[in-house]
Amino acid sequence: MASNVSPGSYFHVVVLVFLILHSLPQAQSCANHTLDATFSQLQLPTGCYGPSAVTFDHKGEGPYTGSADGRIFKYDAETTQFKEYCVGNSHRSRKSCDAVDFTKVPTACGRPLGFSFDQKSGDMYYVDAIYGLQRVKSGGGGVAQPVCSSVGGAPLSFPSSISTGGPNGEIYFTDYSKNYNIKNAFSSLGNTKDSTGRLMTYNINTKQTKVLADNLNGAAGCVPSKDGSFVLVTELMGKRIVKHWVKGPKANTVEHFRTLDGFPTGIKSTPEGHFWVTMNQMNGDQKTTSPLCIKMDHTGKDMHVVDLSSKYSEQFVTGVEEKAGKLYVGSTSTPYVGVYKL
Repeated sequence: MASNVSPGSYFHVVVLVFLILHSLPQAQSCANHTLDATFSQLQLPTGCYGPSAVTFDHKGEGPYTGSADGRIFKYDAETTQFKEYCVGNSHRSRKSCDAVDFTKVPTACGRPLGFSFDQKSGDMYYVDAIYGLQRVKSGGGGVAQPVCSSVGGAPLSFPSSISTGGPNGEIYFTDYSKNYNIKNAFSSLGNTKDSTGRLMTYNINTKQTKVLADNLNGAAGCVPSKDGSFVLVTELMGKRIVKHWVKGPKANTVEHFRTLDGFPTGIKSTPEGHFWVTMNQMNGDQKTTSPLCIKMDHTGKDMHVVDLSSKYSEQFVTGVEEKAGKLYVGSTSTPYVGVYKL
């Protein structure tokens, strides 16, 4: 089928396809690897790949992550292995899904993409590209419970990220696009200007959902500020970060936060109120990228830049979490969670 993608937008298309469909997994062994003094790898179980995001629970245990086969795992520090924490739905077939070749994984297996814990209850909330917003009771095990699959009268087409921590029990989450999903991603070729992404909220106490912002150009990541006054959203195809004001004189408005020379994916906050962003920056040849983790202050100014090119080559980085002087890095195209010592 002919494409109307212009040469100038070709790289944008490659980026989108890599993010949605995942790039080829690297060769894998079961053992964890320490590559040098600053970087090590926490390997997923054999046959699994694509730990797109990383999080820790209310007790500081973890990390937790997901796999392209639809499962969620928790890292066990004693055995130094990831162990299954839960699966996304009761109809999921282990024979058809568990560690199946990524080209053959049925969409019915689910695809968890973002994770966050409610610090009060210890429950995990996560977004699944197929099944929407899900909940796992504290302690894990068994099957996740569906929370919602539509917001504001529109179905969740491509849920992409989530963050708890709203001032009144809000969970913030994003829908990458209304027009495209994990099943028809190739249809998005040639339409890199799609701006139908949304930022939404689910209130744990009232069980109500609400659309906070729309017209986003590839809503990839979200996180609230430390004081709860605003939420930052990364726009992958817009190559920028926007700020949605939750309270104050600018409440319910969206404004520009920062333009980036690359494609931002995940975003997380630090206890100090700063932000870590994963970004895949275009190189001079306009054909390859360099994976970066950028620490920003509340104004968007760089505080620390970690270049992961030597660790990930051109692999896409899509999630980051800082914990005890280390960065835990997620990617849709690796069989491991990367650990970078700051």
